[in-house]
Parts: sequence; C-alpha cells; structure tokens
Amino acid sequence: MDWVKPKKERSGTTTVTEFREVGTNGKKKIAASAKSASPASDWLDSLCNENIEFLKQSLPVAKSRSISVRSRGTQSLLLKAITWGVGPLEVEIDEGPDVLQRLLQVYSKQLQLPGRVVESDDETSTTISQLQAKTCENVAKWLNRSLPVYGSDPFVAITCLTWVYGLNELGRELAPTDWLEVLQNILTQVDRAWVESQATNLFPWLLWSCEAPLAISTQLSKFRGKDRMVVEALERLNDLLAKTADDISPWLEHGTRNLRALIASVVRARLVADKLGAKAWGKKERKGLQVLLETALVLTSPDGKPLLVELEEADDDREIWETAIQLCNEPKTLVAMSKSVLGPLGKKNRRTVDPAVKTKQGAKKKGKPVLREAGRYYEKAEIASLRRGWDQPGCRLAVDFSREPIWLDCLGNAGKRLISGEWDMKIRKDGKELLTDVAWSEVCWFSDDDVDYLELEAAVENECRIQRQMILVRQEGWILLSDTLLSNDPAHWAIESTLELGADIELVSAEKTHEAQLVSRNNPKKIEATLLPLSLPEWRRQPASGRLSGSSDKVTLTHEVNGKRLYSPLVIAPPKPGRAQPFTWRRLTVAEDLQIQPADVAQAYRIQVGKEQIVVYRSLAPVVRRSALGLHLNSEFYCGRYDPDDVAYESIVEISAD
Repeated sequence: MDWVKPKKERSGTTTVTEFREVGTNGKKKIAASAKSASPASDWLDSLCNENIEFLKQSLPVAKSRSISVRSRGTQSLLLKAITWGVGPLEVEIDEGPDVLQRLLQVYSKQLQLPGRVVESDDETSTTISQLQAKTCENVAKWLNRSLPVYGSDPFVAITCLTWVYGLNELGRELAPTDWLEVLQNILTQVDRAWVESQATNLFPWLLWSCEAPLAISTQLSKFRGKDRMVVEALERLNDLLAKTADDISPWLEHGTRNLRALIASVVRARLVADKLGAKAWGKKERKGLQVLLETALVLTSPDGKPLLVELEEADDDREIWETAIQLCNEPKTLVAMSKSVLGPLGKKNRRTVDPAVKTKQGAKKKGKPVLREAGRYYEKAEIASLRRGWDQPGCRLAVDFSREPIWLDCLGNAGKRLISGEWDMKIRKDGKELLTDVAWSEVCWFSDDDVDYLELEAAVENECRIQRQMILVRQEGWILLSDTLLSNDPAHWAIESTLELGADIELVSAEKTHEAQLVSRNNPKKIEATLLPLSLPEWRRQPASGRLSGSSDKVTLTHEVNGKRLYSPLVIAPPKPGRAQPFTWRRLTVAEDLQIQPADVAQAYRIQVGKEQIVVYRSLAPVVRRSALGLHLNSEFYCGRYDPDDVAYESIVEISAD
C-alpha cells in the first residue's frame, strides 16, 4: 500500500513533544505536550511540529500497489522468523503465546507457533478483512493493557513487533487511535531500553532498543537509513555484535532457551535496516553474528532442533539459517559447520554427515576448511558440548549446569536423543534425605583428540560434596557419567541419580545381569545404546549395593555404602555397525603398599565391548601411589585403553589432584 506523506511541511520552529494519555468520556486519546524529550522520541521533532497530525496522515489510506517479489519475500521471511526459537521462552502472561498465534494467523494460516493452533477471534465475521480487522483490534487492546506492566515479557514484545510488521497490509482496517495508542506504549518501552546503558535481560532489551525502532521506521514513509532513530538503533546492535566475538555469555544468560530467538531478532533487524538503506555491517559485526551462528549449530541436533531445551514441533527453518549465513558473507567454516549439522542449505534433503568436511581429528582434503575443535565449553554460560567430531552425527553430550537440576542431552549414533532432560539426584545420610538444590561449579574441563572431559562439583548442606563427571571417548564413542560422594563423616550414604529418557526411547533391563538397553519405542528390536552400571556386579545373582531401574520416561541408578565416600559410574555404549558385540565389566582390586584398599578409598573397573577394553580408575581418598591390574597410578582419575595380549596401556585422560 502507499504510505501518504503529510501535506503540512515542517516549519522552522522546533518543538519537542512527548505523548500522554488524556481521558475523554472514559476513553483514551493521544495528546501532545511540550516537555524535554526522552531519547526515543527526539526523532518526532525532526519530522514536523504537529506529530499527531503527521502520524495520522502517515497511516495507510489507499490500497497497496503491486509489491515486488523481493519485497514480498522479505516480508514473508520477517514474519516467519518471528516464530523461530520462541517455543522455549519463559512467559509472564499465560495468554501471550495464544495472542501471538492469532495475530500470525491473520497474516498467514501457514505461520504456526510450535504445538499451537488457535481458533479465530470472531467466527461470525463475513469477510476476511472484517476478521483481520477484529483480530488486530483485539490484539491492540491487549497490547495496550499489557505493555505498561509486562513490557519485558518476551511474547508481549514479539507480538508488538509482529503487529508493527503487519501494519503495511492491515493498517487500513484499523482506527488511527488504535495505531497511535499502541505506538505510544511501544515508544515508552523503547525509551526505557535506550536509557539502560547495559542490558540486564538481553532478549527484551534487544527487541525494544534495536529491532522495534527499526520496525517502526519501516512503517513511516519519511524515514530512511540516515535518520537518527535508525542510526542509533543500528549502532546499539552493531556495538553488541562487535563484543560478541570476545564474549558470547550475554547471549547465553538463560542457557540456550533464548539463543535462536535472539539470532532471529538480529536477522530481522538487519533485513529491516537494509530495507531502509542503512549502513552495511563491517567485519566486526559480521564476525559477531558468525560466532552466534556457530554456537547455535554446536547446540543443534542433526534433525535441526536445538539442544538443552524442551523438544519443539518440527519446522522448516532452513531459509532463516541460509539468510543469517548470507548476512555474514558466508564464511567457509560456518558453511561447513552448517552442512555438517543441517546438510546443504537450499535443498530439501538433509544430510547428517558431509564427507567433504573433516575435523582436526581426521585428515583434511585439500582446499576444504578445517573446523574448530568438536568439543566446546562456554565457561561463563556454564554450558558444554561433547562430541566425537563434526563428521559424526551422533554420540554427543550437551550439558547445561547453570540451572538445577542439570540439563543433559545425550545423542546416539544416528543423532537420536537417548537422554534429554533433567539429571536429578537424591542423597540420604543414615536414611535422612538431604536438600540437593545446589549450585554447580566447574572443577575441570579438558578436550583433545582423544576425549572431552567435564567435571563439576557442588556442596550439599555442609554434609558432603558431590562431583559429577561427563566423559566422551572419541574413538570408541563411549560416554561415561558418574556421581562421586565425598564426606568426612562415616555413615550409611545413599545416592539416587535419575536421567530423563528421550521421547522415543524406553529402557529394557536384562533378566540375569544388571545392564540395560535403550531401545526405540517404535522398533523395540533396535538397540540404541547399552547401559553398564559399573558400581554393580555384572550378574544379578551376586550381592549388589544398588540397582539400575527404569520407568516409562526415566532411568534411575541407586548406590549405597557404609563409609565416607562412594563412586557411582554409568557407561553409555552405542552399538557398532553390524553384528551385536559381547560386553562385560569387572571391578578390579586396588592396592596400596601391597594392601587391598576398601571401596571408599579408590575404585577401578575394566570394561570390554567387543574387542575394545578400557580401564577406569577413581581415587576417593587423598591421592597416593596405588596400583590396579598392573597399572601404577598417582592420580585422581585415569581412563585408558588396555591391551591384554601385551598387558599394555594407552592413556586417554589422566587427571591429577592439583
């Protein structure tokens, strides 16, 4: 549609105004009064003296002209990007997602929030335009009620932006007072965001301080890329992106729950800035977006869904990925990462492995980019990704310990989520359960060609310390999860560790042995992984101080001892291609000065799957020189390959006590 410029030109007199609400017969109208302007409203003075008249005359009054294919495509992408990553967002107003869905359906029936289908507001409307107008009117009233109190709510902010982006098509059906009242409330939120020197909550700040001013500018015919409102909004975004290459932690302040929604806001803001003819990004800004996209790809499963969040309904987001990568000028490493995770962009068929891309653990073909290390640790965000390599779709571990309980995603060989959800625990001392709402801190992170290793620690009611290990052995594709309880008080200690299973996974326990298998619900004969509880004997007929059990959606490992310390490790071993391989494990004797040591001093295990054998050793008491299976150690933890023919060891990872 045509946006009609105001007939009255700006005079030489300068009047700074602000909007306020005045009562007239119980209704709200917008009036202007001369006061000192806040930063976000300065731009109104540069347009004309009578801002209200300008805005009224800038509203759409005629049917739109034919829109170019490129403009139509950009508008469609903007609205599509609204829904990207919003599923995991936390809301303050319960009806927020439903209101956003109703508004999206006005623009297109194909636009859907994950898992939501909302009926129309007015089923008696006789025409589409009446239905659109009624829905927009209801949304406008909801926004005017919600914005003054819940401006920081993600869905309130996103609904505002969606409402603004759609005015080009639907503004003719709205009364000017509805448009202006929402604009007043939006500008109030922009003012607040611009006053903040540093964002305390990045997501609403990004929407209000950067994207909202740019979105509003596209709806007023007199705005261009060099206007102050456009320039200052883009400068804030550019400054934020320029800092991202050195510190990505602000983007991960809520784990990965906000990451995709934040990236979508950056992409929308840049597309709108291009539409306004604003200054292009420089190298620092493009690098910042590249770091964001790399992080998002690291924390994406082969099916394209984000890790460390509740599973969303499947959606086709390839156009958004492709657009975002293009905004970075398509750096080779980013393109290679996207191919490894999502398959070639621009094609319907996804591939989980790109044979042309090799990690540093493998050989590189000439002319192909070498991707960075497969394992990533985001220290400030308290998030880690453990994986075999970029050329391996599965056998991965993603952990978020910024929250309690810890969130853990474990992927099998085919990239299917075997474990996905909270890694909870219960601790009992002499039968009394202790409070386990704890804060975790990193003890050790290590990554090389052989292994990714993460160890965490938390104190429990000043009674004991809990240490958790997460280890991924690249060559074998095994994962080791363990809980270690350390105390100075001898007691009857019990620990119960619970993992949530993936949506399509169930646990099947063996009848005669303590191991269990994770199988697909749709195909119970297909084994996704074998679980080996090392702290339990292999055979059920032997005495055991714990058990491995499961329910419909969880697996629980319990272990109890009389002493000061305990160690409860669990091996997750995805199957090798081909025939099923035999497996077994044994607890080894640990000696110190030729004396056999009890279980609360140190423990060692030998695990065999097929022909592969690995030895695991964990010191629980203060570290001294000890031996197990001919291996002499003076370390806190050891994991290595064992060759029984030569009685030789190859160290995978060894952690000292320092």
